[in-house]
Amino acid sequence: MPRLDIFANGDGSFVMPGPDGPVSSIRYETIRDGLEDIELLKLAAAVDPSSVAALAAAVVRGPTTYETDPVVIMETRAKVAAILRQGAVHGA
Repeated sequence: MPRLDIFANGDGSFVMPGPDGPVSSIRYETIRDGLEDIELLKLAAAVDPSSVAALAAAVVRGPTTYETDPVVIMETRAKVAAILRQGAVHGA
């Protein structure tokens, strides 16, 4: 019998069908967040490389070992934002 459930859990889809068109998945949103984090870290590193390196090392410990606590991740993002604001104030 052929499979009729084409959208199985964990099937790798980035968007799902919605009533008014495609709807993004959590997987897609997480990838986007990660790409935005990388870009913000690059910008902040131009302002304060040592602080940004320490922040990055605190949340990414290796290729497969990383922080999963959302509170820590949000606090780290706030610290990176503060570094960017500091750079904007000082013209970096």
